[in-house]
Amino acid sequence: MSLIRTELGDINAEMTFGGRRNPDGQGIAVFDRVTKGMDVVHKIHARPAQAQQLTPPARILPVQILED
Repeated sequence: MSLIRTELGDINAEMTFGGRRNPDGQGIAVFDRVTKGMDVVHKIHARPAQAQQLTPPARILPVQILED
């Protein structure tokens, strides 16, 4: 699940990182399944962040939607 917003926010704390509704405490996922390129995911995760935003923001291109 991904939300489009003009501002960052904390209104859905249960759904974000550290959320109470998720057994692993990780919150919502941006990706359903990464089929290849986990090294890239780890590099994005290791980037500097301020509050809820990567600094500078990461651009993810391209994205491919695969049907099961």
